[in-house]
Parts: sequence; C-alpha cells; structure tokens
Amino acid sequence: MAPPDDKPVHGEQDAPSLLKRLEDGDREASEQLFALIYSELKLLARNALSGERPNHTLTPTDLLHNTYTRMIGQTRTEWAGRGHFMGIAVKVISRLLVDYARERATLKRTPPGPRVDLDQAAQTREVSMDRLVEVNEALGKLARHHPRPASVVELKFYAGMTNPDIARWLNVSEKTVVNDWAFAKSWLGREIQG
Repeated sequence: MAPPDDKPVHGEQDAPSLLKRLEDGDREASEQLFALIYSELKLLARNALSGERPNHTLTPTDLLHNTYTRMIGQTRTEWAGRGHFMGIAVKVISRLLVDYARERATLKRTPPGPRVDLDQAAQTREVSMDRLVEVNEALGKLARHHPRPASVVELKFYAGMTNPDIARWLNVSEKTVVNDWAFAKSWLGREIQG
C-alpha cells in the first residue's frame, strides 16, 4: 500500500481541503472525508484483524468506524494532509486493538504466553491479545527513542505493508526499512524478554 496522495477522487474535494474544513468545524466535511477514505481505512482495519481468531468480536467495519470517530474527535490535531491522516489512522487502530486486549486481559487473567516472534507476527499479524499489550508497551518505548524504526513496525504489523510500501510511505530506501526492522526486532526482543 503506497502512501495515499492528496488528489481528488471522482470529482470529490481533495483530502487536504476536507481536512481544513473539518478543522474549521464543518461537519459536512467529515462525511465527505469518510466517503473519500473509506476503502483505505477498511483495508487497514481488515489487515489489522487478519491474524485474529475467526470469531473475533471486533469486525473490520467496527474497527474502521471506531478509528474514524476517534480521529475526527481530535480537536487539537492540525492535519498535514491525507498521508498524515492515514498514518495517524494506523496508530489509532493499534491503540484500539491494545485497548481491546487490555479489556480482555482484565476479564481473563492468564500467565504470560510464549516468546513473541516478530517476523512471524508481522507476516501473519498473529499475536495473542495477551501479548499484544506487552508488545505495544515495548513499541511505545521504542517510539520515544527511535521513532522511524517504531513506524516501520507499526506499518508492517498493523497495516500489513511490505518493505517497498513502507519505504515509499516513509520516503526512505528499502535498505533503510530492512535495517530499521532488524534494529526494531532486536530492541523489542530485548525489551519484551528482559
């Protein structure tokens, strides 16, 4: 998935102007923006849930609507364009999944699971809900010290992007993405196991 551009779709207004109208309090812009980016948000939500159990109580539609609602409710955000908006969407999706996992963990106290294999998790996006909270906390620490490698993990894990897609999204080389992924795996492995 390449970073979304800011071109108008089917005669609609472009994302930056809709985002600006939204910042100015125009509620109609919210509906137009939702229609413009619906399919992209749905793909992000579907990718994020693809590794979950088949009878998961969250559906991609639920996840995308909750994501959009949270994002539109952010009144202090100045949107730098459609790419920025979709990047934030990946972060919101990950937070929603972690919140869901925390809620489930509160209801069902279980011992820690087996070691998390980040390569396998990124390919299948399968991590137990119990471990998702732990991985997300470590990812937050990584983001504070090394933001770009943390973004690589989020885009690979939550958005299901490939290395070439991530390179285009972050405007870096594929080699940088590979190096950031290797660094992040090592860093997160130490943090999670330690």
